[in-house]
Amino acid sequence: MYQILITGPDTFIGRNLILALRAIQSGKDRIHRVEAVGNPAEIELVTCDQSVPLEELEEHCRRADFVFHLAEVTKAKDMDDFMAKNFKFTERLEDALCRLKNPCPVVFASSYHATLLGRYARSPYGEVKQAEELLLNTVGKLTNVHTVIFRFPDLFGRLCPPGDAAVVPALCRSIAEDLPIPEAVRKLELELVYMEDVVETLLDVLNGLERRCRFDELAVVPDPAGKFCYVPRSYRLTAGDVIDLLERFKKLSGQALESVLAPGSFTHRLYLTYLSYARLGTAQR
Repeated sequence: MYQILITGPDTFIGRNLILALRAIQSGKDRIHRVEAVGNPAEIELVTCDQSVPLEELEEHCRRADFVFHLAEVTKAKDMDDFMAKNFKFTERLEDALCRLKNPCPVVFASSYHATLLGRYARSPYGEVKQAEELLLNTVGKLTNVHTVIFRFPDLFGRLCPPGDAAVVPALCRSIAEDLPIPEAVRKLELELVYMEDVVETLLDVLNGLERRCRFDELAVVPDPAGKFCYVPRSYRLTAGDVIDLLERFKKLSGQALESVLAPGSFTHRLYLTYLSYARLGTAQR
């Protein structure tokens, strides 16, 4: 068996990645594959979050062939709370892998917040993410563990947990439920990455294909020797642009919209994202 350990199964990325891997594992997805196994049924998915007992975490780390470290909280009371819930768990995970001498690759989901630039300046969440990056890189160099760090911008797509800090899913829910949106939000400048592209890129890394980069402030610069990895397709616009499109989606019928939206375009992807939360809201009412 080839064990893939995923921390944070109920995070935005975790939910989508697990669905994709289960589709490969079951044979429903015949396009993608995990190169390390000949038979998809040999894939074993194991998940845990910050509440996992130490003994159980050590057992997962003993058997893991690949780790996606996605566990996090995006909202906390203060820096100490972020440290306790995010950094300390990363420390526990790395300590277990080191003590067990397991050199399996570790992919870590960090964030643009870790740059501490622009609207991310003085972000306690970002400071802790930056500390986690440093820990993973330092331990990786000392132990020859292959470490892959993604600094993700704002993400959009389906299955975002309620209360997550992702901007676009929150806007989708607000528009669908006629909730007020502060005028200041419209001015936010966003760089957006679609969740399907995130999952596709993570599957590439699982199979040994990494797109490396460095950062020039908040700009991704492709660089084979870079410290980070990135998703190659992103969209730059303001939150006001997103709000205008979402309001248009709400007013027009699905048939009218489907006839003018180019499949795979940003507008089409945003529309599918909006529908997933609008339908969820209707089902819950």
